[in-house]
Amino acid sequence: EAKVSFTDADEDAWYNTYLKKAVGAGIIKGYDDGRFGIGDDITRQDMVVMLNRTAEFAGIVFEVQSSEKFTDDSDISDYAKEAVYLFKEAGIVNGISADEFSPRENASRAQAAKVIFQLLNV
Repeated sequence: EAKVSFTDADEDAWYNTYLKKAVGAGIIKGYDDGRFGIGDDITRQDMVVMLNRTAEFAGIVFEVQSSEKFTDDSDISDYAKEAVYLFKEAGIVNGISADEFSPRENASRAQAAKVIFQLLNV
């Protein structure tokens, strides 16, 4: 567990134990303004970033050989590009269409379930 000092996280809330563990494992970092984003929806790119950090924590290593870029590559935040393309190359994540990732769109429960299942079967 790590000390959590997110400005929007309630120390007595049900999620605080899990938040501390995820921060301690390096899976989550929060926003630059000091918030975690309690109650925020999760974008597709942030889902992939957190799952990539989870894979790293578990010792799962992906190697990108070569990968075609998504047509909306410029919409993918710099901090997320490596994770998005690692997961794309590994066959864990795909786009909304054949060539569009839609990084800032919210992830659906179905998308999250698919990506988690794919990661567990690497």
